[in-house]
Amino acid sequence: MASSESQEVYASQSPCDHAEAKLKEIIDNLFELGITVQDFQAESGSVVQSRINNLVTKLTQLDELKDAIDDTVPLDVFSCIEEGKNPDLLTRDIVDQTAAENQFTRGKMETMQKFQTLLLNKLGQILPEEAEAYRSIHPPKNHPSS
Repeated sequence: MASSESQEVYASQSPCDHAEAKLKEIIDNLFELGITVQDFQAESGSVVQSRINNLVTKLTQLDELKDAIDDTVPLDVFSCIEEGKNPDLLTRDIVDQTAAENQFTRGKMETMQKFQTLLLNKLGQILPEEAEAYRSIHPPKNHPSS
């Protein structure tokens, strides 16, 4: 793809898409460089130099894109990648942990609601006027029990 054509394609992309495309180009460049180095012969020195220069150029272009991207990536994602794990597993773990915490909090809320109902019933047996006054000031709330 000619440079002017690639600039037109990149102009129509979001900064993240542009960075992703640039990363794919860098990966391809590294793959080609690896093949060239693996099959290195004395006369292929200029090809290796050209590929390294191309890689440096693409890395510089990628570095220039960093200011156009507003997205932040949690450091845990980078740690996960460095450990060779799939970042999707981290996402799944966080969702599972959040669901468990949500269930725990919901249980606490339901327990407190039951305690409030029980307390008001006992208060109504011992001090009926005060319980009725409290109920008139604080009508019972209908909480969804789903």
